[in-house]
Amino acid sequence: FTAWVKSDAFGVSGLYDLVVSKGTVATSYAYYFGTLDDEIIFGFSASGSYREFTTSDLNLATDTWHHLAATFDNATNRVRLYHNGAEVLLATTSYEPSATTHDLYIGSSEDGADWDGVLDDVRIYDRVLAADEVATLAERPGPMAHWKFDEGSGTTAADSAGTNDGTLAGASGGLPTWTCVTGGYAITFDGDDDEVV
Repeated sequence: FTAWVKSDAFGVSGLYDLVVSKGTVATSYAYYFGTLDDEIIFGFSASGSYREFTTSDLNLATDTWHHLAATFDNATNRVRLYHNGAEVLLATTSYEPSATTHDLYIGSSEDGADWDGVLDDVRIYDRVLAADEVATLAERPGPMAHWKFDEGSGTTAADSAGTNDGTLAGASGGLPTWTCVTGGYAITFDGDDDEVV
């Protein structure tokens, strides 16, 4: 599993924020991957109980892009967790994930362990990624700037990825206008002199 993540809620005690999950608590998770508090977690159900692998002292920061990865090698019985391309946990287990026909969830679980933040480039592989492959995937940084245009009013377009807030500007036809769209807002430009600067 690999994903770029940015959370609004790291550090909330006992809170699972799942990037990917399959299964339920009642029927046993085949696997789950995400964060617990401000640490990376990968887990699965095997032999009637959960096997969890969690980093310690990683202290993931909120409002920051992180590249997370987890690999499970059944041939060597090894689980590895990665943060920003670097291995941060190596564990050995004699168990393997159970098979299940439950739906795959991204950003949630059937039990409501919902991701609070932004996910990008979520990947699941049918093979074990080598450490250099994980490092290559992590070389792509998160966005330098991200304007969602979801404010809906005012003259500021906030940069959710950094500090590059924009100001709506225009001359002859007035300012760009906020437009209601499915799921939020957007900005309509007049094709003349509307801009965000």
